[in-house]
Amino acid sequence: MNTRHSRRGGLGRRGLVAAIATLAMLSVTLVSPADAANRRVFQVDEPIGFFYGTFEADDNYVMVVGGPAEAFCEEYPEDPFLGAPGSAKALVIENADGSGEVRVESFGQPLFIYESGPLEAPPFIYSFCDAYFAGEPTPEPFAEGTAKLKVRDQWDANGNVQVFNQARGRVLDAEGNQYYVHGSADFEVIGGELQGNPADFVDFEFRRFPRK
Repeated sequence: MNTRHSRRGGLGRRGLVAAIATLAMLSVTLVSPADAANRRVFQVDEPIGFFYGTFEADDNYVMVVGGPAEAFCEEYPEDPFLGAPGSAKALVIENADGSGEVRVESFGQPLFIYESGPLEAPPFIYSFCDAYFAGEPTPEPFAEGTAKLKVRDQWDANGNVQVFNQARGRVLDAEGNQYYVHGSADFEVIGGELQGNPADFVDFEFRRFPRK
């Protein structure tokens, strides 16, 4: 396989965005004069599930972080694209004005690359899980490894959320070829609505290291 680099990525984080938006709105609603001097900082076990990949290609790739594709099927069969089978420690900061942020920095997150043909990330995982639950053959990962995951999601006093996440690591294919992979997303959720086109705010890089 030749070196491949694409900035037309797939969709990154999904489920946590909705949770953060809900938490942000609750923070705005529940803050009171008695809480005005307080700033809460605490840790939580955060569910992890990310998709990245290419768009509008005949031979797409999907990068899955948090577990293999079947783990997303099992963790949330009602809608596997909202699944989050992995876990990481997250630092949560809640400010007195209702703003706040969530930070994650986690090493060794499971990372899988799939060849998905003409399918982008959402239709790929739905097709995969349909076959998985029907007992039919499902695609094997093209390559797998681990990633360093970094997340920083911030919300303001109005409940609007700025989302940033990235996963980078190395994977091996069945023939022993090693690849560098990187996916990232940087976007806003305003009034509960995602702003922009994922093809514009998500990056995906996938390249093979030369053999020594």
